[in-house]
Formats: sequence, C-alpha cells, structure tokens
Amino acid sequence: MERIYSTNACHFFIACRPERPKESYVIDFAESTFGDYIPQMRKACGLSGAEIFRSDWSMKLNPAQLPLVQLIDGKRSIQEIADAVAQSTFVGKETELREFARRLFQSLWQLDFVAMSF
Repeated sequence: MERIYSTNACHFFIACRPERPKESYVIDFAESTFGDYIPQMRKACGLSGAEIFRSDWSMKLNPAQLPLVQLIDGKRSIQEIADAVAQSTFVGKETELREFARRLFQSLWQLDFVAMSF
C-alpha cells in the first residue's frame, strides 16, 4: 500500500480468531443494530462550517446532513444523534430520519471520514 499511496496517516487492521462471533467486530449497516454504532471522526478529519474534511479532500454537507454530523462526539450513538435532531430541527417521520441517518453515516464511514465503534 505504501508504494501506491505513501502519505497514509495510519493503517487499520482487524485480525480475529475464527471462533469469535462476527457481531462483536463486523460493521454492518444492513443490520437493525446500526443505531447502536458510535461514530467518531477519524484522525485528521473534522467539520469546518458546512464542510467535512480529511487531509486530502473535503465535501460540502447539505442542510439535512449537517445537523447529524455536528453531533458526532465519539460518545453518542447514531440513534442518539438521530433522536436529538428529531427533537430540534427535523420535520418529518422519525423512521425517515433513521433511514437517512443510516445512509449518511454508512457513506461517511465508507469515505473514511468517520470510524464506528459499538
């Protein structure tokens, strides 16, 4: 990897025994338990105004995404973040917000802006 992209900030690896239950380490947004995941900004990532940034690029968040990302603190779960937004700024059904939050946090995780823990 270093020969292809030599400015990586860090590497993440997971090695598990075959008998370890996958639900204890696999991140799967298709599961109904995704709301229990706790997002946290990855190293060198953050939020500046309405832009989420990494060391090598940034992405503008729309007005629906921004309130969710602003509440990332490494302590609140996705469900707690969605509940807080539902109580303050969201107009619509909570099931729609939960699905929106699922898609948003999955994409931020896939784009390496956030890491997930349980």
